[in-house]
Amino acid sequence: MLFLGSKPNFPTQRIAATPCSGITYINLHPQNHKKSKPNPNPISDAKPIIYSLLSTILLSRANGLPLLSRTNRPKAKLTVELSRQGVTLPAIKRSGNLNPQTDKNIVRHIPNILTVGRFVLTGVFLWMIIYAPRLEDPKPANFLLIAFILFIVTGLTDIVDGYIARKFNVTSKFGRIADPLADKFLVCGAFICLAITGRPELPNINIAPMTMDIFRWSTAIIILAREIIVTVYRQIAESRGIEFGAVVSGKIKMFLQAFGIGTVIFKWAYVTRPWGDWFVIVTFLLMIIATIVSGVESMQRPIKKDDA
Repeated sequence: MLFLGSKPNFPTQRIAATPCSGITYINLHPQNHKKSKPNPNPISDAKPIIYSLLSTILLSRANGLPLLSRTNRPKAKLTVELSRQGVTLPAIKRSGNLNPQTDKNIVRHIPNILTVGRFVLTGVFLWMIIYAPRLEDPKPANFLLIAFILFIVTGLTDIVDGYIARKFNVTSKFGRIADPLADKFLVCGAFICLAITGRPELPNINIAPMTMDIFRWSTAIIILAREIIVTVYRQIAESRGIEFGAVVSGKIKMFLQAFGIGTVIFKWAYVTRPWGDWFVIVTFLLMIIATIVSGVESMQRPIKKDDA
């Protein structure tokens, strides 16, 4: 097979043959060695390169080679030859964000947004607890059911933002301060609001009203005091460069506190059998024990590098 091609930009006449394919190239127009003025239309200089590219494609097909293999890329060859002739191909804009650092900056703000949202949801939840006694039956049941669902959603935001922070290793100074404060605002605020509204009520257990008031407020004060003491302790330790992470007893305490809040609200919304009152009592006692134990365990941890 014979190809006749005009290649004015090559310095000498070339005759090349490929035995395996039987394709022969003959350049009929050798370039003059004298200096010539730059061509105002560089696209015309690219025509012979395009002809050469087409010949390369046909040769690759004849030899059974893939057109886009690593050793035979016509597009790359064309780009190199065009750049030699002074022709610049337009850049192709790729869609999508190709900067992983930008993606990480976006992800970094998600836990903080969820933390701020948890503050807002907690405020609405506490307002619903205070406002519920003003409603008449059967409205409080539906109203408290919404509050119960809102409480669950608020707790889930804490789990989600913690998961994102650990998975993508994104932390911020705001998150380290605001995230535990949001948890304490939810738990302490809930028990204080429940004590204000006189919950939990235990009509099936013969306990004096004054005793129940003492029990409710004692529970709220123990939880609030524990959180304040441990928070101050943690700030002192971290300011001295000592890591003060959560312990197992603290996680058990948090679970029992959340479970206790949900139990009281659910029992408030729906009248239960007598065993429901005892279930609340047992839950509160376990929660108080876990709160005290976790607080004592946290205070026994070293807050000086010499003690560690």
